[in-house]
Amino acid sequence: MHIRSIFTRIHILALDAPLVGLAWQQYFAHTYEINIALSKEGTILVASLWLAYMADRLFDIQGKSPNRSKSKRHQFAQRYRQNLWLIWTIVLATSIAYSLSTLNSEKIVACLILFFLILLYNLANQCLWKKGFPKEVCVALLFSSACFVLLDVGFPFQDFFNLSLIISLNCIFLSKKEEFIDQSMGFPSLAQSLHSQTITGLIIASLVYFAIVLPSYLNPFFLLSLSLLMLHLLSLKCLSLSDEGYRFLLECLYCVIPLFFLT
Repeated sequence: MHIRSIFTRIHILALDAPLVGLAWQQYFAHTYEINIALSKEGTILVASLWLAYMADRLFDIQGKSPNRSKSKRHQFAQRYRQNLWLIWTIVLATSIAYSLSTLNSEKIVACLILFFLILLYNLANQCLWKKGFPKEVCVALLFSSACFVLLDVGFPFQDFFNLSLIISLNCIFLSKKEEFIDQSMGFPSLAQSLHSQTITGLIIASLVYFAIVLPSYLNPFFLLSLSLLMLHLLSLKCLSLSDEGYRFLLECLYCVIPLFFLT
């Protein structure tokens, strides 16, 4: 099976974001010299991110006719909605039971807070702010919180900000690529209000920021920001790829680059 075909299935099943989150969790554990149990923290993180992303998709298609689902992931969610909700419920119950039996009380409280923040995000996204909702920023903040919540590092503000920034740029770039699909399905986003030149400026600003605040250019934030800038400029000039092609390249970079620094 072709690697692109494998990735497409991973994306449709909402497993791409959990895998990227797992890579970043391992990167920060390595950075802070924390010996985490991959089978415990990693399993909980992957399950949590999958629950969040799959719930977002299932809520997105709620009340919409199948012919309005333009993206492959929403078509899949629309087709198997009942089965996915059943699997979602089983994964949620299993994750709660596993977390209660393996985590200490402090981490359980932190996970509960994050869970309610995700509920609040879905409420705001689906019910309150139908126009101009900064979905990309909220997703990045929740994603970063999930990566840190099981690490005993307190609240590392700079690393949290750096990760949130690089993830939000990823979300903005991909949302801009899927702008017409989102508009046709009635999904508002921050990227829809941004011009391509503005996105270029945001990426360049992040590149300069990472070059200034981090001690070396050899770090995943600077490298990802540089890669994102190159990919964005190429997409404006000559690189003709499908939306899935851009997503494939970015998700691979966001997973492989942090793992590169574990060696």
